[in-house]
Amino acid sequence: MMRKIYLLFTILFFSIAQFALAQGNETFDNMPANASNYTTRNWVGNGGVAWTATDARTDLTITGRAILIRNGSLTANGIPNGIGNLSFKHQQEFSGSNPVLQVYVNSILVGSANPTNSVATATFNNINVSGTFNLEIRQITTGLRIKIDDLTWTASLPTPCVTPSAQATNLLFSGITTSSAQANFTAASPAADKYLILYGTANTVSQNPANGVTYTAGQSLGNMQVAAYTSNVTAALSSLMPATSYYVTVFTANDNCTGGPLYNIASPVSSSFSTLSIPECTTPGNTTALVTTPAGTSALVSFSAPIPAASGYMVVLSANPADATLPVDGVVYAQGTPFGNGNVAYSGSSSSTFLSGLTVSTTYYLKIYAYNAAACLNGPKYSSAALMGNFTTLATAGNLPAGYYDTITGKTCSDLKSALAWRANHDMAKNVLVPKTYGDLWTQYLISDVKPREVGTGSANVIWDMYSDNPNGMDPYNFTPGPVSGGGQQDNGSDAPTEGILYNREHSVPISWFSGSTGTPGEATDYLHIVPTDKWVNALRDSYIYGEVNNPTTTSLNGSKLGPNAFSGLTGTAFEPINEYKGDLARAFLYFVTRYQAKMPSFTGGTNGTQAFDPTLYPSVDIPYLRLMLKWHQQDPVSEKERNRNDAAFTYQGNRNPFVDLPELATIVWNDVCGIILPLNLVWFKGTQLGNQVKLEWRITRGADPVAFEVERSLNGRNFTTVGQLSRTHQDTYTWNDNVEKLGASRVYYRIRLKYSQKADSYSDIYSTHLQGEAKYTVFPDVTANRVWVDFGTKTFTGQIALVNMSGMRLAQMNVDGITGRFSLPTPVLATGKYIVVLTDKKENGKPVSLSFGVLR
Repeated sequence: MMRKIYLLFTILFFSIAQFALAQGNETFDNMPANASNYTTRNWVGNGGVAWTATDARTDLTITGRAILIRNGSLTANGIPNGIGNLSFKHQQEFSGSNPVLQVYVNSILVGSANPTNSVATATFNNINVSGTFNLEIRQITTGLRIKIDDLTWTASLPTPCVTPSAQATNLLFSGITTSSAQANFTAASPAADKYLILYGTANTVSQNPANGVTYTAGQSLGNMQVAAYTSNVTAALSSLMPATSYYVTVFTANDNCTGGPLYNIASPVSSSFSTLSIPECTTPGNTTALVTTPAGTSALVSFSAPIPAASGYMVVLSANPADATLPVDGVVYAQGTPFGNGNVAYSGSSSSTFLSGLTVSTTYYLKIYAYNAAACLNGPKYSSAALMGNFTTLATAGNLPAGYYDTITGKTCSDLKSALAWRANHDMAKNVLVPKTYGDLWTQYLISDVKPREVGTGSANVIWDMYSDNPNGMDPYNFTPGPVSGGGQQDNGSDAPTEGILYNREHSVPISWFSGSTGTPGEATDYLHIVPTDKWVNALRDSYIYGEVNNPTTTSLNGSKLGPNAFSGLTGTAFEPINEYKGDLARAFLYFVTRYQAKMPSFTGGTNGTQAFDPTLYPSVDIPYLRLMLKWHQQDPVSEKERNRNDAAFTYQGNRNPFVDLPELATIVWNDVCGIILPLNLVWFKGTQLGNQVKLEWRITRGADPVAFEVERSLNGRNFTTVGQLSRTHQDTYTWNDNVEKLGASRVYYRIRLKYSQKADSYSDIYSTHLQGEAKYTVFPDVTANRVWVDFGTKTFTGQIALVNMSGMRLAQMNVDGITGRFSLPTPVLATGKYIVVLTDKKENGKPVSLSFGVLR
């Protein structure tokens, strides 16, 4: 009898162990047949789990068949029995750099891997999510191709927490400045999961950490501040006072378990350091070697900095010869303020500046002083003498060089486009232009992509970023120009998990559309379509086409949106900038397809640009996208910012954007007479789902002669019925609201029938939207009341509402039943940053929907 019991126990033990080690796996043997094209793949894999791979091919191997993801993801929903640990093999196929695979469980990032051209295994331990879960592996680097194979995961078997038995040791400090330092220590042995690092000016800790409480950076704990709660053995201490002693204490904690975190409060390691004193400001040397490059209403001014370089430079501009006024030490002269018989035209850290708003045929006089004011006392202190000079602006109004567009006279349509292409590729002496390098853009941005600071502290001028600028109110944040090593926020390759961290170089025409290389000067380094933008928003835009988005999945802090395209004839995901910059980006696109028209037949459009590019010399643009670009070009006229940037481009790389100089050229290059928009006579057609209504809007071309319009609807894209009629009036833009309350969860298609009295009727492109998949939810924070509102509209929601920060930490959650309309989720105090609301609807198979929002304090 005892033998049988022992045998039964042994079998049970090994069964449990085997279940814990290999709860599930996917070998990819059941994928669709080998295929080398990229598309969406669906199959049922090992254990009956349903998988979907987007933008994927199935003809490659690692140990056996492997899935290859290009710009997509591998997803499985509703996997049972939870997940403890996860591993899979990966390998980069073909060329490319900076590969990243991100792993999400229930829409929360649990880790990432960096594949190489060699096979490797990625392992993610202690995920510990119980119950049914969703798994997603995203390939996030545009244009790369990554293979995945032998994916396995264990069931969720949470381990009870125990208090760490040891503390960290050898607490030391490095990189000490007047306001910052780096704390470094040796990990505890035996190892702990995390370290709580506290700092303050008191020499003892007045309050120990409490078990079960997770502390975040910036939080107070007794008489100390939390520097970090981290698994790292370093922590950055910032915003410190100069010449002050600080005390640091490190507690070990375990939290990769249930019931944690548990802290070891016995004899934590402690140590102290003192910040440096702020030195007295010194008088800098004088600037030298003034160079001016005037245009009609602007000029580029540059000079050589003294050695050692000063912390800033003040440029005084006057229409009269310079007077004897000298700057007074200790006085700050802000940009735009009077100085002697002139005004301060620039004050900042750059040794070059772009002056705009000047008068043609006018002589201007300059005085330039260096000053020291950064990280020193009793500043600013100014150089003893000014660098002086003068220049005379050109006689041509609008900064157009005389005769620049002489070769386009009398041309229209494709002939005009070809003439503009020649003009954009040659200098005034008719020599082929020599392109600038990709690195040169950083310097040029400091000259001609800056504006006065609105928020924060630092440089007087900041980077002018169209993805974060708010022309109608206070900017959410500003970027300090220049490299990080010099105090700026120029992209240095480090991570930017939220907005406002770094700015980088955005190809408004994505580089993957034309398979360019930033290592080869040319279209991939062209200033006129590459603009400085927030790194996080740039990554959000990715290589998606521009479009008009009715129900965004993500909205940036200035209102730029990512989501389903609502513009007729365009499908898939699109990025929509704010209205004030739509014209800027449309004209940059029209410039690109004009200047590089000879290469357009070889530009494939990549994954997302096939709806934008037409591989022809003319028109070079797919018609629906052309209508969108012309719409934006017309509704957002050329601004002073664009004109100044165009002038700067001429100085920098020797050419101009003709659609900025002469906006009317766009509709002379592309119009009905050229035969590319006929017979529709529609400039654009789009739709927006608002609750139970779909609002349709369209605009007809000037001179179009329909007598009436019929709105037609279909549920299959083939059989259309008339749901509305409008008569033609004197206006160019028309709207129609269609009630879709009774259509349920379905995809609906619309088109406009244009009726004529003297010729056959014609039709618009088709606009399509999924009624259930869009316009379901909206979210918005109420930070003053510490809550987030979710608007479910007329939909009834049953399931879980969760709030997650960008580090994947769950801040709040609530289960609700039968909620309709607006509902508020209480939250902790939210700091400035990006947050995600995850909605898991029980009636939709538990598939989570993520909606993001930003908080600005």
